[in-house]
Amino acid sequence: MGQANGTGHTTLGKGCTITGKLTFDGTVQVDGTVEGEITAGDTILIGESAVVDAQITADSIVITGKVTGDVTARRRLEIKAPGQVYGNIVTPSLVVHDGVTFEGNCTMGGVAQKAGILAANGHASDGESRPTSWGSWSEAGS
Repeated sequence: MGQANGTGHTTLGKGCTITGKLTFDGTVQVDGTVEGEITAGDTILIGESAVVDAQITADSIVITGKVTGDVTARRRLEIKAPGQVYGNIVTPSLVVHDGVTFEGNCTMGGVAQKAGILAANGHASDGESRPTSWGSWSEAGS
């Protein structure tokens, strides 16, 4: 199932299926199936074999598996091939590699760090109205 390796890094293995709210202090590698919510104080790594139907929140997130649900990365989100994300993204820094699929809205910048009312309402902290998301986007192949 899951194991910690002494460095604050936990692994949820390929044969692991978990439903519920998962909270980690450090880094977590997900290679199995998760449904619910995943929160980490550091980094979440969604492996190529992972199937995740959850709301995900962490400082940094790297996705190479399949994620359905909203993703909030406080510092950085990276989606690597053959990663698939079906949901909304909030992050100040986004890296999307060739060969990934992303369908949803993306909110970036200073407002993204607040990840709340201002972003949802389309207003910046200075009171000016600004676009906060782009339409659906998908990139296939390399």
